[in-house]
Amino acid sequence: MELVFFECWTGISADIGWTLVCGGQVEWYTLSGVAMPVLPDSCEQGFVKHRAEFVLLKELVVYEYGVLPIIITVPHSGNIVKDFGLRDCAEGCQEVKSQNHILTLALNLKEHLSYIFGVCPSIVYCKLSRRVLDVDVPEPEAYSDSGCRPHYRIYYESVCNSIRKMNRLHNRTPLLLNLRPHFETNQTLYLNTQNGETLKKMSARNDLNDVRFHEQGIHSRMLASRWTVSPERENFTDNRKYALSHTVKYFSFSQTWRADGVDMLLPPALCTGYGLRPLCKDLAESVSHMFIAFSGR
Repeated sequence: MELVFFECWTGISADIGWTLVCGGQVEWYTLSGVAMPVLPDSCEQGFVKHRAEFVLLKELVVYEYGVLPIIITVPHSGNIVKDFGLRDCAEGCQEVKSQNHILTLALNLKEHLSYIFGVCPSIVYCKLSRRVLDVDVPEPEAYSDSGCRPHYRIYYESVCNSIRKMNRLHNRTPLLLNLRPHFETNQTLYLNTQNGETLKKMSARNDLNDVRFHEQGIHSRMLASRWTVSPERENFTDNRKYALSHTVKYFSFSQTWRADGVDMLLPPALCTGYGLRPLCKDLAESVSHMFIAFSGR
């Protein structure tokens, strides 16, 4: 048996869940409002087939589908280890409480964007600890235990699925927001785009080098809201601050599943307590202004 994606349009966003639906001789599962049938290997229906162990992933990789052409990804949002072997990794594998704070911020950002636009963005996040799986690096470096392979691949497959739906529903390039904590003691926001390279669609459509710095761009608007934002140009010799997320790099430069992307490194101190609400509010408003002003087909 193989699990096969079937395109089923719904306008809802829901937590990941599995519901068995009997439809003739085909068994159907729903994943965040997306219907996916399980068909025999011999069944040729013209569907695109994706080999992945979805049943094992439902608690570890979460995909909430929304119809707004904005996708929020949170690669480091959990500390679950289970029985997986540990990765051979250095400083990035240290467990930090900020991972849970980043997920809280991402879910609040999703709610703020839903309030502004009236429809929900999509969100994808992984609950596994970086000690066993880091979905934000190339696959050869992401895990040591082969049992983590399906989790890594379904994370990217979920983003691909959302991009594909945005292309079909809106005929437009979606905006991908990748949220990560940084390990600095300051409260600086790093909004990385590889000096505009990951926002090429937005920039080219508006004849700008980097839309971040336009008066409606996310960098300018966050500065205007009195947040401390990183310098205008990324310094690539400082890999700790400016190394571009693999998630953003993968989809921003993809020839098939293309998305404009911003890699956000956020201070953990602002992702909880009194800093959470104003940061989410200003981020959502800045993102929405840039998206409305520059998002193109």
